[in-house]
Amino acid sequence: MPAFHSLAQDASYDLQVQVENSCYGDYATAFGTTSSGDVTQPDVLADPTWQSRFAESRLGTTAPGAPAYVYHGTTDTIVPYSQGSTLYHDWCARGASVEFETIDGADHVAGESLGSLRGVPWLIDRLNGVAPEPGCHEVGLI
Repeated sequence: MPAFHSLAQDASYDLQVQVENSCYGDYATAFGTTSSGDVTQPDVLADPTWQSRFAESRLGTTAPGAPAYVYHGTTDTIVPYSQGSTLYHDWCARGASVEFETIDGADHVAGESLGSLRGVPWLIDRLNGVAPEPGCHEVGLI
């Protein structure tokens, strides 16, 4: 398998520098539709060897080492709701303790804001040594 940098087009290096030096709002707007095929030739995600390697590192293939709180808006078009839901179910199937909050009607930005209303207090409890309820739970359906 060739090294990733040998497949990268010159434009991908420029893109990387721009993303590294911008804030989220800037790069989400400017590069949100950029695909791997735009910056690598051949497209690494079309190559079965690379597909296999990416699959090995997919979030959810192993359980987290600590309890987790996941929240997701149902109308998120940047990170589809199905990805958050799949992560929750994958982690639960691997024995993790996870609380999952579905935020009905929220897009990516609103979901981030609304999820933190319950997520931050949940995290503060963990940092203060309060154990979460073991197992998996869907919470706070708004």
